[in-house]
Amino acid sequence: MTTVNKENSASDSYELIGISKDELIGISTQLAKKLASNIEDNGYVVASTRYDHYKKHWLRDSSFIAISLMLYVGYIDNDKEALDKALSILSFNMSVIEKSMNRIIDAVDTPLENKDFFKLAIPARVDRNASLAQVDADELNKLHSWLHQYDSLPLFIISSFIAKRIADKDGIKDERLDRVISYIKDNTELFSKYLGKIYRTECSSEWEIEQDSIHAYDLLVIELSRRVLIELDGNKKDIIERSFIGVDNSNRDADTSTPIEFLKKFLLFNGKIIRRKRAFKDLDPSEGVDSGLILPLYLADLLDIDLKEIKEELDSSLREIIDNIKENLEKAGVPLPNRFKGDTYFHGGAWVLLGCYTAAYIVSNPELRDYDDLTYKIFNYVYRIWNELGELPEQIADPRINASSYDPERYLERFGQPPQDLLWSSASFLSLAIALYARDKQIRV
Repeated sequence: MTTVNKENSASDSYELIGISKDELIGISTQLAKKLASNIEDNGYVVASTRYDHYKKHWLRDSSFIAISLMLYVGYIDNDKEALDKALSILSFNMSVIEKSMNRIIDAVDTPLENKDFFKLAIPARVDRNASLAQVDADELNKLHSWLHQYDSLPLFIISSFIAKRIADKDGIKDERLDRVISYIKDNTELFSKYLGKIYRTECSSEWEIEQDSIHAYDLLVIELSRRVLIELDGNKKDIIERSFIGVDNSNRDADTSTPIEFLKKFLLFNGKIIRRKRAFKDLDPSEGVDSGLILPLYLADLLDIDLKEIKEELDSSLREIIDNIKENLEKAGVPLPNRFKGDTYFHGGAWVLLGCYTAAYIVSNPELRDYDDLTYKIFNYVYRIWNELGELPEQIADPRINASSYDPERYLERFGQPPQDLLWSSASFLSLAIALYARDKQIRV
């Protein structure tokens, strides 16, 4: 996220996108205002205002929304409202972590053999008081709940660090950000012990399914947060690294000392990263690649973290995601990827946010210029939806491209449409717009 050259030596025409630089800035501003208007003063933001199950605050969604707003502040417009809402999200998410401290401490102290360990997750979603929503009270106490996810703390750490780097770059001073960073540094040892333990165990995926498995996505975001903790406080590097070694006999496979090594040992097949492995079962290569891998790839790029240990496997998995986008484009004119093969959620449509983050990653990496045309197809497709509706859906449900077959009339009659106003989708489109702007300005974001 280092500035390379702020002089605009590239063209302002954006000919392949078909809009001007000023129009791209205007789109970014509309998106930023859309996001900010949906964030309450205390940082609480519902994932979707019109889809009942999503009318809560998700730490995952909100972390990516905060990142996109901070990027807007750092590279498009030093807008006070965007900055205020981004930092309010980080403060709110810190409150969620603070209220979950007993769960974190208990998870560190509880042996994996104790079934209660798998009831000690940080809630994936909360209510306005930053606590577990009442409707979820019984759910989180289940042995393997869909709420039992492991990316809440890593994404809080990562999004806070990205905000700090942008603030430092622009000389932004804010007591809320200072408190968040101090809180993370003060709890580095505890957080490291927690992260160093959970990455070896099964949980629900980022898609809130398959609670019996270890997921590639989780391993990568935990690895990124491990490296961020080291960068935040290099004096504690030895403490952080020891926390991941697995010397505690409650940790499994103590011969793997980082999430990357664990992934290499258990989730690689034929040069690709298989999306999940069931605990205590052999790896099933037919599970295929999770398009959600683009999320940690995109974050690693923002963080300037080189995942060189698995570069070839990441490149191969990225090509599979891109091939999926090309296939959907050819079949139905939809340049977006499915989450994974056999996805049954709304029968596995093509996801807007996964397409936008893929395009943003391509735009930011010169070695991927061969895919520029696909990037612009993604931008224009999503822009048409945004321009028409002023919001973006979670996914595009189309029987020609869905990951599983169904009778669309019967299915839609029973479940309705997928969420049509997912705020994270708008945040991902803002991130793509900023990536395009930064490339034209020759700025490394």
